[in-house]
Parts: sequence; structure tokens; C-alpha cells
Amino acid sequence: MKAPDHTARYFDPACGNISSYFCQLYIRVSRDEISYCILDTERSRFIALAAFQWNQPVKEPVQAHAQLEFLLQHEEWLKKKFPAVIAGVGSPFHTLVPKPLFDPAKSKGYLDFNFRVPANHACLEDPIDEAGAVNVSSVSLHIKELLAGHFVNPAIVHESTAFLKAAWHHHKAGPLASQMFLNLRSKEIDLVFYDQGKLVLFNSFQYGSKEDVLYYTLYFLEQAAVLPQQSKLILCGLIGEETELYQLLANYFGQVSLADRLPVFTYSPILDEVPAQQFQDLFALALCGS
Repeated sequence: MKAPDHTARYFDPACGNISSYFCQLYIRVSRDEISYCILDTERSRFIALAAFQWNQPVKEPVQAHAQLEFLLQHEEWLKKKFPAVIAGVGSPFHTLVPKPLFDPAKSKGYLDFNFRVPANHACLEDPIDEAGAVNVSSVSLHIKELLAGHFVNPAIVHESTAFLKAAWHHHKAGPLASQMFLNLRSKEIDLVFYDQGKLVLFNSFQYGSKEDVLYYTLYFLEQAAVLPQQSKLILCGLIGEETELYQLLANYFGQVSLADRLPVFTYSPILDEVPAQQFQDLFALALCGS
């Protein structure tokens, strides 16, 4: 495996003086990107972020496994020991089950009902107390074992769990009116709809164009029985006000805005270089397992 084709790094100068024993590590492994951030637990402040991308598209879990293995071997901060590590692993196989209906013995059945899950996958069950649900998912067993073998007792969740928690915290900080959250990744979108503090809908879709994103967003809102002109759309991820997709969405929705930083943490000034709406699903890993 060769080095990443693109690397972004944002490290507070104080990182060199802080022991990893006083930090927590959050790492996200998806088809499109591997990224990590570091939280200084004494100040509850994020002090570092790094993201890595390869031009060659990942089509098989073995490729993502090789990319992760490369970084674990070559990235200095990932070689350090941390008292707590939480990893968000991506896969298209995930579904929400209301807590009152959830039965751990049926987790595989929930997934088999919705997907054809490949062999060599491991089942995850992430409680989302804010939504009163359990996020049941299936991720690459090889990636799960690689993380478990490299770090000491890492907590491993599905990447969508972090975004669900991020959206809830944004919703809670507002007026609790109906709000729709869109998280744009390079090939997929996550859509969450909260109303009056309650989760109404959640789903993920693959897309190929900005028109696809608009279609899935409008379709999703139709399932919630809400008119676009009456809905507030909050955008996260790979989108900005200057993009054609932002302008396209603004033509259909009554209110469109970019997400602010998660309000429950503080951030090193060096992270001001990163648009606030980006990496929400990475920072929100700090909300998982708590």
C-alpha cells in the first residue's frame, strides 16, 4: 500500500508538550477517507485533526483494511497509547431499531431483512439514547480486528452513530422546531430529521450528482410529511455556500444553513482553518460510548 494521495493536518503547537495519556483518540474509517482527531481531556478541547485520502476508489473491504494498516504503521500519533480510543467504521449495512423493540438475539435478522450482508462482517449494536433507538450495523471483520489488535480495548461503532448524535446535539441547542440535517460525503449522504427533540427519520443514500442529492433529500422529506418550504435544512460535510449544491438546495428549502461546531467541546484555534460544518461525524465520535 502506497502513501495517501492527499493529506490534511491541523495540529496545535502544544501537541508536542501533551502526553497521549492525557488525550483521547477518535478515528473514522470509511470508503472515502480515514481521519482522526485528538481531544485534550483536561481542557475538553480538540487539539489535532488529520485526514487521508487515496485517489484509487475503495471497492472491497480488503482495500480499506490495507489503507488503515498503512496508517497505523506509519502515522506517529496512531502509534501512541491512549487511555480511550473510539473508532467509527463505515459500511452501507445499518438500520435503526426502536429500543422497546430491540432484541440482541435478532440483530443479524434485522440486517438480513434489509441487506445482503457479505461474509466476514461483524455485527455492531450502538445504543443511541438520545433517539431512543439502537443502531444495528455490520462492518468489515478484518477492519474491526485490525483496530482491536492495534489499540487497547477500542470502542468500535458505526460511523452513522456519530452523525446521529451530532445532529441531536445541534437540534437540542436550537428551538427544537423541525430540523433536517444532511451530511455530505464524497459518494454518500446521511439524512436525519428531528422534530420537538425526537428522531423522526434517518437514512443514507449513495449519489452520483448534485441532482441525486436533491432528489434523495426531497424524497426523504416527503416521508416525513413536511413541505420543503417549511423545513430548516442544516448542512454538514463536504459542502459550502459557494457550491452549486448549496445553491440548488437553497432554491427548494425555506431555510438552509451550514452547521456550527458541536457546542459541547472547545477547539484549538488552528482548527479555525477547517470549515465548521466539516468533520462533524469525526468530532462527534467523542459523544459515543458515553
